[in-house]
Amino acid sequence: MVTKRNKIIADLEIHQTSCRKEIVKIFMDHSGIAFSEGEIRDQLRGEFDRTTVYRTIKILIKKNFIHQVICDQGVLKYALSTHDKTLDDHAHFQCTDCGKVFCLTGKIENVGAPPGYVVQQQILLIKGSCKKCRYS
Repeated sequence: MVTKRNKIIADLEIHQTSCRKEIVKIFMDHSGIAFSEGEIRDQLRGEFDRTTVYRTIKILIKKNFIHQVICDQGVLKYALSTHDKTLDDHAHFQCTDCGKVFCLTGKIENVGAPPGYVVQQQILLIKGSCKKCRYS
């Protein structure tokens, strides 16, 4: 039986390993939420070593299945990519209470670089309380 995650891995043209299947499942089950490498490893409950998880994350970034989110103090988190090129530069929301990071919809408008400068990437992190923390 071909599962959705097996099809995704096949479409990404990468080998089907148990680690890759589990990490793809994590992102599919939590679309729009970003996870640090440690949070991913916690969800895997120690089934795979740190190097295997790290390499899988790097492959999934390279294949544009997930994208990197830069948070406070340069902490990196990863979230499922939308595969909608119009949303490549989108904002993220970090809850200051629970620490979760969410992808926001809508494209970041180009702020406008000075003449002669070329914008390659825009990063916007919005901080506040998420709906769950605000009303709990």
